[in-house]
Amino acid sequence: MTHRHPPRAILDADILYSRVLYEFMGRIAAGMRELDLVWSDQLIDEATRVLRTRKGLPAHAAKRWVSYLQTAFPAGRVDISDALADDKLAGLTSDPDDLHVCALAIASNADYLFTADRGYLRDKLASMGVTTMHPDGLLVQLLDSEPSFECVNEFGDAAAAGPRACLAPVQNTSPPAHAAWSAHSPSGRELSWAILVKGVRNLGCQSRSRHRLRTLADATACRRAHGKATPS
Repeated sequence: MTHRHPPRAILDADILYSRVLYEFMGRIAAGMRELDLVWSDQLIDEATRVLRTRKGLPAHAAKRWVSYLQTAFPAGRVDISDALADDKLAGLTSDPDDLHVCALAIASNADYLFTADRGYLRDKLASMGVTTMHPDGLLVQLLDSEPSFECVNEFGDAAAAGPRACLAPVQNTSPPAHAAWSAHSPSGRELSWAILVKGVRNLGCQSRSRHRLRTLADATACRRAHGKATPS
């Protein structure tokens, strides 16, 4: 997934709600510079409301949680006032509460909408140039585009120790660390693979990216067994 200019992308409220996915996507966007995130006041309001009502965060904590997106991508704010009046919106989702997200996709000319919500009509959004996918799909693309075998080896070694050692999901309900969204994070292959492997581990054993990383680890183990050098 290599672009001269990062594609424009939206993180739906369900992704902003998830500590693991929010932090992961923040690192992909701000750390690896793979995405240019866009947002609207309405999206921020929805995410803040959901964090308060479902996660039980106090108002100041919910605002701080979503503020990482606003701070890391201040130029990503999009005014969707005009787009909300577009008659096409109703044909892009089965949930009226998500019309503002579709308006953001149109107004920002977004390339991607990352979400786990199945209410979006993906074919209709695709016809407007917006690809709708779960972060797991992004992980698969990134794993295929940068097969650095050092971290694949690390994953393979963890897999050999058993499924629990391999998964080791982050059990933390605190807001994402601000460093995860820092534009000054270190860059390069080491950072990229640290991010990707952590993301795979936290998405669980049934994720597509988990299976893809296992395949890469098996290929590396095969090369080791035959005494072949692994690609750098």
